[in-house]
Amino acid sequence: MKKVLFDFETRSALDIKKVGMHRYFDTPQSDLVCMAYKIDGKKLAFWIPGQLPPFDPTQYLCYAFNIQFDWNAWNILGVEKHDFKPM
Repeated sequence: MKKVLFDFETRSALDIKKVGMHRYFDTPQSDLVCMAYKIDGKKLAFWIPGQLPPFDPTQYLCYAFNIQFDWNAWNILGVEKHDFKPM
């Protein structure tokens, strides 16, 4: 199975250190800024809002720099606001 490594940058009106990760993502102002990803050791690529989701997570072994944060970014913000398929 192919592997993908990804890392999100996000924004929110809330401070994650004060409110925790789940509340940070659970506000209308929270959104994805960009995502860096690398599939099977190929060249690093970037996704930005307005583009189609760059890969289908059901077709890859997914790795992330901070998997709990990035999983929530993908499954909350990506799915709800950017048409990503759930992981």
